[in-house]
Amino acid sequence: MSGVRLLAFEDLSEPGCLGFEIPQGEGEQPLSLFVVRKGGRVYGYRNSCPHTGAPLEWLPNQFL
Repeated sequence: MSGVRLLAFEDLSEPGCLGFEIPQGEGEQPLSLFVVRKGGRVYGYRNSCPHTGAPLEWLPNQFL
């Protein structure tokens, strides 16, 4: 996958987070991601616990 623009920097509140699902190839599950803005920086993560594989989103756009 090459660059995918999720949103503009100014569209994400400070602090804030948003979740996304990015379509993959035919027959594949979408890639579930979330971004966090804190301290003027944006960080991106997979929405999947590395230990259990469970999603990290407990409410819409509320992570961890």
